[in-house]
Amino acid sequence: MIHRVSHLMVAVLAGTVISNASADEVQVAVAANFTAPIQAIAADF
Repeated sequence: MIHRVSHLMVAVLAGTVISNASADEVQVAVAANFTAPIQAIAADF
């Protein structure tokens, strides 16, 4: 029984993560020395 509950909890958590990952806009915080590479990557998207 506990095994089934843990599987259900994992499934619910995975569904929550997947639904949050499909956002239209993503905000990312980066260190100052990574600003230029991140801007180059962002331009591709």
